Amino acid sequence: MTDNKLTVWQSIEVLTKAILNMQKELSSIKNIALDQDVTLEKGKELLSGIYEANFKLNKAINIATLPKIGYHMLNGELVVRNHITEEEVKIPRDFHYLKVVKSDHDDHKLTFCNFLGNEFFEYKKYDPQYSGISDEYKFVNFGSVKKTHNL
Repeated sequence: MTDNKLTVWQSIEVLTKAILNMQKELSSIKNIALDQDVTLEKGKELLSGIYEANFKLNKAINIATLPKIGYHMLNGELVVRNHITEEEVKIPRDFHYLKVVKSDHDDHKLTFCNFLGNEFFEYKKYDPQYSGISDEYKFVNFGSVKKTHNL
């Protein structure tokens, strides 16, 4: 099994590419020139010594915050990863579907479910392997989605 964790230099390379791509995208927006400065800056403290990463335009306007929760596929398994705590939750293949649900705040979100519509975190809440998992993984966070389309 290979280790899929990024080294510090690989992480810096990924962030640099993201900044350059963001500069290109910003230049295509009306009234924003190519000479705008996009920087990566330390945001609010999440845990002791661990901070959010914010993209700033001209060191003044916060244009994006890197999400603390990300998603990836590893050997055919969907993995939800908290980049801060390094906790990982493997979502079983049966629950690789998404369902629209109404959250406590009266907005709609997506959650993992099986083909019958049973929500993963409700279905597995009594399973010892998943019972201690935080609610922050319950809904899909689109902050880490590369591209979305309105359907």
